[in-house]
Amino acid sequence: MSMVADKVKSYLEKEDIRYEYYEPTGDRSEAIKVSFNGKNADTVRVFLFFDEEGKRVNLKSFSIAKIPSEKLMDMYVVLNELNNEYRWVKFYVDSDNEVTVSDDAIIDPDSVGAECFELIIRSVSIVDEVYPRLMKVLWA
Repeated sequence: MSMVADKVKSYLEKEDIRYEYYEPTGDRSEAIKVSFNGKNADTVRVFLFFDEEGKRVNLKSFSIAKIPSEKLMDMYVVLNELNNEYRWVKFYVDSDNEVTVSDDAIIDPDSVGAECFELIIRSVSIVDEVYPRLMKVLWA
């Protein structure tokens, strides 16, 4: 386990936040997953992927919504609007036609726990805030 992942885990434990840790594999770097209940979305899951040098983290929330092919163009319009409104994250449709939210950040090993916690809270808040707009596309 990398030093930065260990520091993030320690910080989450100090804040009494449950998490799951995933060892690195040939396909991806090590990861930490946290889940929060939202006001609009039942559950918002955020994965933190750390680079090998311990200098960058990528946060992703997968499978926010599954988009049927007939709603894809409408969803692209909403995601473009959201990308203009929110500077901290980017919204896109992945190869499985699911909305994914992503954030990249440079981290400082001395303050990585607090930094990643702030990024997690920010990402969860944004996903929960925009969730009704995404669902409106599906239900319209």
